[in-house]
Amino acid sequence: MVSLDERQSLAALAQFNPQLKQFQHFLLGENLKNETCGGGVHDELLKAISATDHVHFKEVAERIGKRKISNESDWCHDDYLIFLLLIGHQLFGRPLDFLARVIDVRRQNPNPMPQKINEVFSALERQEFGIDGEYCFLKIPFLHLTGKLHLGPSEAIRALKALSAPDLTYQMSPFLHLLTITAHDLILTIREPLETETVTQVIEGLEAHCKNLSLRQWCRVLTTLSGRMLLTIGGVLIVVIPVFFGFGKGLFDQYQKTSESRNRPATIPIAGIHDAGKNMPPEALLLAQALPQQQDGKRSLVIAVESEPFGSSTPPFVVEASHPDKSIKNAFAFTQAALNGPRPFTVVPVQRDGRRFRAIVPEQAKGQRLCFVLEFEAGPNDNLENLGKGVILRPLQ
Repeated sequence: MVSLDERQSLAALAQFNPQLKQFQHFLLGENLKNETCGGGVHDELLKAISATDHVHFKEVAERIGKRKISNESDWCHDDYLIFLLLIGHQLFGRPLDFLARVIDVRRQNPNPMPQKINEVFSALERQEFGIDGEYCFLKIPFLHLTGKLHLGPSEAIRALKALSAPDLTYQMSPFLHLLTITAHDLILTIREPLETETVTQVIEGLEAHCKNLSLRQWCRVLTTLSGRMLLTIGGVLIVVIPVFFGFGKGLFDQYQKTSESRNRPATIPIAGIHDAGKNMPPEALLLAQALPQQQDGKRSLVIAVESEPFGSSTPPFVVEASHPDKSIKNAFAFTQAALNGPRPFTVVPVQRDGRRFRAIVPEQAKGQRLCFVLEFEAGPNDNLENLGKGVILRPLQ
């Protein structure tokens, strides 16, 4: 798993490395039109890919291809440069004949990590896109950027296990580390669930559509059950029918009223918006104070948005924080009991989606609250009140 410390360390490093910061913005899907990082072929390739400018990409790539291709050429061992060339090679009709020779030269490097990276690059050049192995962190962002990422449940589980390998990020360059974090976030957000991946989802599906099922469709449901299950259902009905229509009906109705089920909230009402320095646990306050990373004299405003307590216990779900007019620059989220006095809190994973942030909320007990701490780039007339009024919390099913 990717820790919060790793993310913050890499974000801090990106503030002093314009090339890394630009690539980070590219991975987040942001427009690079006005971004600058000192020029160079990396900058030109990245902007050409971002703008889908195949003419400019081909011109820059042809200049690169005229360089000397040998084991002594530093550019041949530049993982970031080769990754960008591979992306354009795939996006713009595979126009680069010299890539295969570069990858072949890279095989002369005896170190294990460069060898494994080169094996993945070689597979991508051959259009072999299977997601397996501990270095799948290279393939997942590549496939996402080229529109070919399809993560089923089994592939997502294998990839997540690979990314959880001990010491995977040890001795990684910042470029590779950034790809690892991106791959981890994509697994959590892009994975394609089955319609009935779990027993709970089967039951929820039947509950949602039972009123519309015809007799024929109910027969299809029953025929999928094993004989042992049908015998069990028959025995239960023999016992339950008298309860439904006899003396036990009142007890059953009372149980339904008092029993608690896990339901995803349909809305997330906001209970309060306040300065991030107030009414927060000390540890969360330290995280809030570390959020502002604005430069060039731009003012940051950090606010805390607290939801109403959940009316019932919930299954895992995703909550999106957004603002109709402002881009959220940074964020973190945590859950906390809606009680007075000392309250333990739990930080939940967040993922950036352009101008918005999404929190991946695990199962919650009734009465828990969700708190988003959001950093905005504030204009001269912006304050806590007018920014807070526009914040929207939306549950994603």
